[in-house]
Amino acid sequence: MTRAMLNRRSLMAAAALTVATTATASGRQKIIVTGDMGTVGTRLRPLLSNFDIVGIDKKRGDNQDLAARDVAIATDFFAFDAMVHLAWDTFTHADMGGILYNTWITREALAAAKLARVRHFIFASSAWAAPDLYGRKGGIEPTHHYTENKLFLEGMLRRFCPDYGMKISAIRFGHVKAGAEPSDDNFDARIVMSDRDLIGLVRIALHSEDSFRLIGPFDAR
Repeated sequence: MTRAMLNRRSLMAAAALTVATTATASGRQKIIVTGDMGTVGTRLRPLLSNFDIVGIDKKRGDNQDLAARDVAIATDFFAFDAMVHLAWDTFTHADMGGILYNTWITREALAAAKLARVRHFIFASSAWAAPDLYGRKGGIEPTHHYTENKLFLEGMLRRFCPDYGMKISAIRFGHVKAGAEPSDDNFDARIVMSDRDLIGLVRIALHSEDSFRLIGPFDAR
């Protein structure tokens, strides 16, 4: 074994020990939230005040971009109770570049979670992945890139979850935005989500015992 390999293993062990010690001292569940500075993340973080939270968001800099970081970041997440994967490029999701980016960062987050033995991976899907059931945003048809990307990743997680060695949930979040009413007539009022709905869905996922569970916006009501 080379000195570099020994040093790397020593650093990984030290990181794991530090996280484990912190968790023991706090006695609270630990959750990593990717995309914690986005639309959903900025609302969710204050609702998780009873948890120890670590946020990862590329808005803090390239060193927090999942697409640019090695899965060695998993040492930062060792033995966390859950990873809530909210990170998503909402600006270019309608073209192939956005699809590739969003698929890649989901793969990277999942690989890191598996390597770090995170117990539960929670994927942020969307109500638009089931437009016929929940209503749909004007102009977004069932074959829209955004819908197809979310459906593809749901299917990937469902198909391969036995190989990941962790519980996986996919939450089809509704319209998450400040205020109680839709911003325009394109949004189905039934899927506008309050903070109570938002934290309710995450808690349902955290307490699920299923190997894979799909959770919709009405499940918290």
